[in-house]
Amino acid sequence: MPAAPFQNEGLRLFRALVPLLALGFGAPGAFAQQAPKALHEAAKGEGVVVWYTSFPLDEATPLAEAFQKRYPGVKVEIVRGSGTRLIERFETEYRAGRGVADVLTGALLDPYLAYKKQGWLMEWTPPEGAHIPAAHKDEGFWYVEGITLSCMMYHPGRVKSESLPKEPTDLLAPAWKGRIGSIPAFATGTALEFAHYVEHNLGRKDFAAKLKELSPRMQTAQAQLVEQLIRGEIDMAFPIADYNLYRFKAQGAPVECAYPRSGVPANTRPVAIPKNAPHPNAAKLFVNWRLSEEGQKVMQEGFGMRSVRRGMPPVKGLAPLSGLKVLVFDPKEIGATRDEITARWRAAFGS
Repeated sequence: MPAAPFQNEGLRLFRALVPLLALGFGAPGAFAQQAPKALHEAAKGEGVVVWYTSFPLDEATPLAEAFQKRYPGVKVEIVRGSGTRLIERFETEYRAGRGVADVLTGALLDPYLAYKKQGWLMEWTPPEGAHIPAAHKDEGFWYVEGITLSCMMYHPGRVKSESLPKEPTDLLAPAWKGRIGSIPAFATGTALEFAHYVEHNLGRKDFAAKLKELSPRMQTAQAQLVEQLIRGEIDMAFPIADYNLYRFKAQGAPVECAYPRSGVPANTRPVAIPKNAPHPNAAKLFVNWRLSEEGQKVMQEGFGMRSVRRGMPPVKGLAPLSGLKVLVFDPKEIGATRDEITARWRAAFGS
């Protein structure tokens, strides 16, 4: 696939923000919260932090660069993969006794619950974790560093407001045949939670099979779907985390989001440190920075993912949470239904 112009431009714009963000916009004390000097020195002795993340590289790379500017001498090595594949890789390595990952950031919470129960997570309380509400953390083990809302993204020049779907199930109408793109539930955490919503909240366990009949364009990454939407290959893409609306619109892309009326699935992004992290001090330094005001500001202003940290402003240009019916699923429920949901999607779209 040729290089994505909007994605590359987003990386350029985001990198332009990094020096300003890392310096607190030039205001002394703007980001007064700093990790203890001793922790930075210990992290420099390790020299590197290996970050397993489901963030696309054009989002993860500027975050890493901002951290490296704040804490010189500690390099971030990014290992990027879809939420489900990253989980599989980490679990395979852990069971084999190979400690590779220092920090985990995924798109599903239920694996982290299992990891804590299995004793796979390091117990450590980051100072900045105090600013994360109790509902979004298991103190000392995992913390939600951001949330996204799933929407149905469309091209406003090709989809008129009167024909917008009110629910994902409206996209099963014959009029949408050949015009839509989607992500299978077995590919990403966002897609799995969206499929759970469709099957269990809207009662359509036949959704994948019916969708197959409409010849949708299927991808395993949201950015690929959005690029197809921009190029005019499809008119509607789902499920798309709405931070993509923020970053693609900032680049001038003609995209908008329609949110399900009955409820908007929220996807949490937890961060944690494995118990066998090979660079534990660098991992602690990185996690503490990701939860800090500066780290959260880089995330929000860089690519529009909503922060759950207390006191952070809303993301400009995205629908306010107060105007939406936001659905946060029980991670245990997602874990319990994962196999049956993914089996239906694999039957419809292969593996």
